[in-house]
Amino acid sequence: ISTQFHHIFWCGDLNYRIESTREEVIEICNEDRHEELLAVDQLNIERAAEKVFVDFVEGPITFKPTYKFDNGEPHDYYSEERNRVPAWCDRILYSSWDNFKDDIEQTAYDATYDIITSDHVPVYGTFKINRSSCSASCTDHRKSVHCFEEPQCY
Repeated sequence: ISTQFHHIFWCGDLNYRIESTREEVIEICNEDRHEELLAVDQLNIERAAEKVFVDFVEGPITFKPTYKFDNGEPHDYYSEERNRVPAWCDRILYSSWDNFKDDIEQTAYDATYDIITSDHVPVYGTFKINRSSCSASCTDHRKSVHCFEEPQCY
């Protein structure tokens, strides 16, 4: 699949956790130091070791961990039910062909804490994609892309 499209977006509950205690994570989050937790985030550790999502990019995480909350309750405290460690389970990563990497810019990556129907806080990302170089795909990647009479981008 990674050779069929200019850009690939991988979004969802990837279920990676933070390698720390629940108490320590909550204390760090309460002190607005959550960026310190990125060093012990399992997805970041696995990506740094090139075990998963090689050549994928994730925008900067500037929001608190988005899991585990109580359904239907304001997301201003982490759930004590089942004693889960807060984590960034829901993620958005993307990858582009080499000659298209400069054509994509992530303009937002955040969480929206006002949707309370799940034990996960929804995350969202927005991207700006330059379409001007799309026609290059037919000459540069003729073997892996279906080319039309006039190159088109989707």
